[in-house]
Amino acid sequence: MSPKKIKKQTRLRSIIIITFVTTTLITVASIGYFVFSNWLDSTQNMILEMSSNMSDDIYSKVDAFISVPIHINEHNHKMIEEGIIDLKNDVERDFFFLNVLLSFDKDALYSFSYGDESGYYYGARRNGDEKIEIMKNNLATSGHSIYYAVNDDLTTGKQVVDAGLFDPRSRAWYEVAKEKETAYFSPVYKHFVMDDLAVSAAHPVYDKDNEFIGVMGTHVTLSKMNDYLHEVIGDGESVAYIVENQDLLSLIR
Repeated sequence: MSPKKIKKQTRLRSIIIITFVTTTLITVASIGYFVFSNWLDSTQNMILEMSSNMSDDIYSKVDAFISVPIHINEHNHKMIEEGIIDLKNDVERDFFFLNVLLSFDKDALYSFSYGDESGYYYGARRNGDEKIEIMKNNLATSGHSIYYAVNDDLTTGKQVVDAGLFDPRSRAWYEVAKEKETAYFSPVYKHFVMDDLAVSAAHPVYDKDNEFIGVMGTHVTLSKMNDYLHEVIGDGESVAYIVENQDLLSLIR
């Protein structure tokens, strides 16, 4: 065979090999891209579905969480409006607030209270150690918010905390209910005793002549809501946020 013919065959063989290798690489790359693209789409869809399910769980938990204080106010503000509870009777008044607080799980709310246009304030709360205390602020306390321990027979015991001067009329939950003239949730605020943020379901209270006389408030701390979120996300590497609309708008502005 002549050298010219051998060279021609060698060139043809090289072209065939290069063509085969190129075709193979293109085929493998195409298959790889197709598999990766499908995997990526599948992963994204899975993440979106997980995120949607988690959002639904969070919404459900938060909705259940905030429905409790709303329910409490709706079913108890008439007790004061219609004079069923005598707020001047210490025993009757304290038992009323204690009974409502004890009717709900300790994780459902921090305190249940009532403040009036005189600046008086009454209620019951669970302190940081989950112990129940009676709250009172009137002329007898010189305008101070005093907390009392509760005896085993649910009577008021010894004084345990003097939280200092306190006027419920200056609190966000009181102001918003008075202004809106309807049941309302307050903005998030720093609690004046607990080292925590809080939000309150507030309900305006009127006398028999439809004159505004005060606000009933059921208060929850955000640390309790945070516990609810932990239940939703579990041990997964996830972060859940609740953004208050008013705060978000103020940041945007």
